Amino acid sequence: MTQLKRKSTAEKAFDNGTLTPLRVWLPATVNVATFRSQFQAWVAAETIIFENGQGVFLEDECLHLFSTLGLTAYMHQYRSQRFADTYKDGTPAVTKLTTLGYTGLSWDRLRQQFGNSYGKYLEFLRTHRYLQVYNFYDAEGLASDGTDLFGVAPTKRNYTYQQKGHKKANTGSYIGKKAGSKEEGLPKQYRLHNDHALENAVGFDAIYPIKLGLKYSYKAHKFYTKEKASTLRKRATHSPHRQRMAEYVDSLLRNVDYAGMEAWLRAKTGTIQEMSPVWSLYYADQLRQGIVQFENLSDDFGHRLHTPLTNMPTELRRFYRPNDNQVYSMDIRCSQFVLAAYLFKYPEQCFKLLTENGDMDPATVRYVLDTLHAAYVADEKVRQFCYDAIHTDLYATTATELGLKDRAAGKNLWFGAFFSTTGEFASVKRQLGRLYGSLLIVTSKLNDPKPGSNVKQNLMPMMLQLLEQRLLIEGVANHLTVTYDGVFGSVHDSIHIDEAGIPHAAAALGAVFTAASLPVPPYKIEGTDDQGNETKTLVEPAPAATTSLPEPTPMNLSDLFFDLDDLLAIPDEPVVELLAKPTPTTPEPVQAKKQYRTPFEHFFPGETPPKVYRDAYQ
Repeated sequence: MTQLKRKSTAEKAFDNGTLTPLRVWLPATVNVATFRSQFQAWVAAETIIFENGQGVFLEDECLHLFSTLGLTAYMHQYRSQRFADTYKDGTPAVTKLTTLGYTGLSWDRLRQQFGNSYGKYLEFLRTHRYLQVYNFYDAEGLASDGTDLFGVAPTKRNYTYQQKGHKKANTGSYIGKKAGSKEEGLPKQYRLHNDHALENAVGFDAIYPIKLGLKYSYKAHKFYTKEKASTLRKRATHSPHRQRMAEYVDSLLRNVDYAGMEAWLRAKTGTIQEMSPVWSLYYADQLRQGIVQFENLSDDFGHRLHTPLTNMPTELRRFYRPNDNQVYSMDIRCSQFVLAAYLFKYPEQCFKLLTENGDMDPATVRYVLDTLHAAYVADEKVRQFCYDAIHTDLYATTATELGLKDRAAGKNLWFGAFFSTTGEFASVKRQLGRLYGSLLIVTSKLNDPKPGSNVKQNLMPMMLQLLEQRLLIEGVANHLTVTYDGVFGSVHDSIHIDEAGIPHAAAALGAVFTAASLPVPPYKIEGTDDQGNETKTLVEPAPAATTSLPEPTPMNLSDLFFDLDDLLAIPDEPVVELLAKPTPTTPEPVQAKKQYRTPFEHFFPGETPPKVYRDAYQ
């Protein structure tokens, strides 16, 4: 009698539908059969002993590690490069190393995910020309300006610095940032070996997915399930409405039309988020498998909510359909600048919103709002900006006035200049100064470092993000938690909801802004039709009475702390040409006829404000 072989736990899970083989992506230059035979020969020749697993399991684990270290940098570029994301300390999310394709994982992460034998896998991948290690000897020929990690000679943790060529030069898990430093430093950085390197622009034939065996897939999914459990524990510490929006993202990831997305991407011409469409498919595959599952339900800077879909391109969101229903987006028109106009025009209402939960120091909030409102009272062109931002499409208005090619060019112009510091985007600011006077001089000073410091304050983006989350997350989303049973979520300044929820979201938006004594802003309802084309409907709520200071009489600007005539005395150079030029790194000098200091002690401690500001704000 033939005895049936007992099925493994992984096989049973696969049979009952609870296990899906893990898919990993590889460069097209990698032949899996060759990889496996090389690994088997290396293990036999070197008599390598592994703690757990054997045969195909070990090969799969090595393939997974190779895919992770070889391609993750491209995912970081995809998610962050377009938006120039930065961490809390101001360092960029996409560094020189990331741009070159390097990825670093801590030894603890490597050990937890790939076991104590991860170092043996790395040795195989390095010696067989699948991965290469960045050794901090300027192997890429990069010149350092002294401000980045390329500018210092590193040390290897646990032993003294060795010259290039020493047998220990490429070993160790960490590399210190400074010679002699005892700090842990940076994880070792790996990228695809030149034999398998990818160009910036790649087609769908450059990388491809493979399925790994059931035994290893079971182990890998077990690790990701454990990570998800940790995420859910952290999620439970946040407010119910933030939890509910995170659950909404979970439901979207479970209901992605992956086949439809792939077909659309393969027919797509051009780039998405400044990268080839294949990276969108790669990212979506990582999301649906639970390999990428980060979330931050309240960041330290502006209390924004971040999920894996935050950086998903708008045109791909239609492939995520909870309960097979289309998701619509309610997006405040030019939201960042509508809220900026509210900061200028409605200081008391904004002060209440920004300080009632202790989000910001009241003295800092008062200082910023006083600065902005003084400019609003003194400069009629700042008041014109507030009108245009609230009542028109500011991006389109700017494009028309400055002769730009389209609305998108106007948007790019504003996002570059408005959130910059003094000296950055100087030429662009002069062009916008023709339209809106002192506006960008004031906002730049609020973003500047304090005297004696080189750390940007970035008070404008911080206050705008805090105001945004007070109104949309703590306001609209909180309201929907009570009034609507369906799914909904947010991506920064927009609410995402199904068709049945649109009336509820519109009512919540109106109630929140009205309760804050602020005008309900115009918003767009965006979706797609049956052919996949975008649809947009603009809704302009009826004006409501708001509590604000009387509109001031235009004043003489000659006594301000800058000279507007000198500011506007520039050549009529097209903005599109200015945008193509490098951003100046130092301010361009302005020869003012009569120079006054800012009216606020924060900028110039101990000095008396000009009379025009004192008169304007009494």
